[in-house]
Amino acid sequence: MCSASVAVVLTAAAFVPGAPLLVPELTGSSVDPDVDAVRRAAIEAASGLAAAVSRWTILGAAPQGQNSLGSAGTLAGFGADVVVRLSPEAGGPADPQWPLALLIGGWLRGQAAPDVTACAALIDPASTPQECADRGRRLREELDDAPGPTGLLIVADGATTLTTKAPGGFHADAQRWQEELATALGGDPKARARVAQWPAADTDAVGIDGRAVYQVALAALDGPWNVELCYAAAPFGVGYTVSRWSRST
Repeated sequence: MCSASVAVVLTAAAFVPGAPLLVPELTGSSVDPDVDAVRRAAIEAASGLAAAVSRWTILGAAPQGQNSLGSAGTLAGFGADVVVRLSPEAGGPADPQWPLALLIGGWLRGQAAPDVTACAALIDPASTPQECADRGRRLREELDDAPGPTGLLIVADGATTLTTKAPGGFHADAQRWQEELATALGGDPKARARVAQWPAADTDAVGIDGRAVYQVALAALDGPWNVELCYAAAPFGVGYTVSRWSRST
């Protein structure tokens, strides 16, 4: 978790997928243009975030109580012992219990911004929309509490039921929910307001496991922002969205 010593003004953010396929060691030697496209977009978004700020908060989902983390994590549970860290100085053994969002966020830091120092902000995926809104407002206050710029890296996936071959199978309503999510992450105010109120039962039905993360992030990013939607597709039946946000002056 972030300490007061690294709580600084929130000036930039990036949304990226929490997909293990971003990590080449987990996908094998085959070349897949769909994988390359989403990986490139995620790394470019992380690089843009690093160009704006040297401190990040990585926002992702973790079950309640999973807040005690080592200084390094490993993707060994996903098929390759790829060690990731949250800062250049982080040492010690790799913790195999890191949540996936933090692993992907830490991996992107290492690929795009190895000099960046990051910390974790984790939300229970079962949190209600109101709990997410409250947590997002508190997070914004924490990040705005001291001078200096920081960035928010939001790691989450969209619907997992967009095609018959998707991990969650096919759900007829999934495309509608996914399109609204992409519109919200592209900065549309009305879509942002609707996503902020999404009920868990509906998003669970279409496999949007990142619902709580998105709701916390959108509450933290309240107000005017310049937004660039960099990628929005579902190459494997899972909705992946990448966007970059910078504070509007």
